[in-house]
Amino acid sequence: MKKTILLNENRKNKRFVYRYFKNNKHKNVQIILMALPLPVHQVTGAINFPDDKAGIITRATFIHTKSLASGLTFPGTTLADYLTAITTCATADAASWPGKFKAMNNAAQFIMAVVQKAADADPVNSISILQSCGFNVIPAHGAHIAEFSGVPSSTIRGAVDLVTAGGPQAKDHLHQWWSSLDGINWIREQATNGRKQTVEGFAHGKDVYFKVQLSIQDVLQPMSNIITVLVN
Repeated sequence: MKKTILLNENRKNKRFVYRYFKNNKHKNVQIILMALPLPVHQVTGAINFPDDKAGIITRATFIHTKSLASGLTFPGTTLADYLTAITTCATADAASWPGKFKAMNNAAQFIMAVVQKAADADPVNSISILQSCGFNVIPAHGAHIAEFSGVPSSTIRGAVDLVTAGGPQAKDHLHQWWSSLDGINWIREQATNGRKQTVEGFAHGKDVYFKVQLSIQDVLQPMSNIITVLVN
């Protein structure tokens, strides 16, 4: 009868298997390596910086403001250093912008990693944890629109610029946009064929919720994740 040894599959135990078969003279042994379960994000945070400098600074400041008020604990001077990086970027000229933006983006990525860890530890509240710090949310599974972000308009006070993934070029499609002041009651905004929309008329300093749904040849697709934007 064979002797069975069950081991977790890691480097230490693989070295054990090698030494065992090299040194052990008994052949009636079977070793089964069991893979350890790895943590999987239920949802993943996203920064979604826009393309223009003004939009980037606005988005970065929004993340800092939300993270500061979230109640989460960040290591050392993480948030203060991030604010300094934002300020440095805001005054950067064209020559110094790439390096300064990289530093600010790295700081934002570190903050998101801290928030993502907190979200992974609390799957039930993971979406609200990420959104409380200003990050967009990408579901780990399903056919939801993954690329969806919004930033306060840099040209229109009380407006929000929204952008999402484009629809299929070979098929008729529309993007249906929704807004909400409380995340519960929703207003249908003007639909667009394009992937961008600017929604106006919001009060300064208020959080507004948004979502978008793609319709392909009059067939509605799954609703996107909900994002929150602090209006200028």
